Amino acid sequence: MPEVADSIGNWMGALETLSNLSVVTNMLLLYYTHKNFQVLFTLPFGDEPIVNDLNKNAGLQMVEFLLILMIAEHIQMAIKAVIGFLFGKTPE
Repeated sequence: MPEVADSIGNWMGALETLSNLSVVTNMLLLYYTHKNFQVLFTLPFGDEPIVNDLNKNAGLQMVEFLLILMIAEHIQMAIKAVIGFLFGKTPE
């Protein structure tokens, strides 16, 4: 039998958790689909990478890219927290 409730209860926590996991998952997908990941980690065992201007500093570029993604992830989490703080969980 349906009943009137003041809020969605435990579902709010579940939705917030899924939202936070989606931010992390999206950043990981961006990291692992980056072009330099293929250069560093997908070569057959024992093969030497071809060094040219495109992948000369591939390791450094991956670290820089990872740092940019981590900063973007933290910015997204901060924006979510600010919006949650400003608007609250229940409408007026």
